[in-house]
Formats: sequence, C-alpha cells, structure tokens
Amino acid sequence: MKLSITTLFTCLFSILIFAQDGNPTDYLSSDFHKSRRDAFREKMPENSVAVLFANPHSGKPTRSGSVNTAFMLGRSDHSNA
Repeated sequence: MKLSITTLFTCLFSILIFAQDGNPTDYLSSDFHKSRRDAFREKMPENSVAVLFANPHSGKPTRSGSVNTAFMLGRSDHSNA
C-alpha cells in the first residue's frame, strides 16, 4: 500500500514537472511592440511627453501580505530604520 501511494505521487509529480516544457512561444514579437510604440508617437504632438502608469498602489495588501516593504540594498541587518 505504501509503495503504491509513493508510486502514485511520483507519477503525478513527474507529470507536473514535464508539463512545462521550455519557454512559451506565443509572445508578441519585438517588431509588433515597436510598431505600436511608433504609432503612439505619431499621434502625440511634437515636444510632448507621455507618462504611462501601471499597477497603482491601492493601499491593499499584496498576495504576500506586504504593503510597505522597505528594500534596503546593501544592508545586512534588514531593519526598517
């Protein structure tokens, strides 16, 4: 019984590992993105600036539960001082 449960978990785990075979191939090409940027620039008036915001901070916790994580690079004590 123990062997069959172990074998079942091993098979299921190996299926999950091999289900992700490499990188996705359905990304949009860099030429597509370049053409969209160029089309956007053509619509803008001369000497103008576009500011595009993404994922605004809503004050709600993230999936990890962290809202205001202070990233202190180069510090070994990781304190929020």
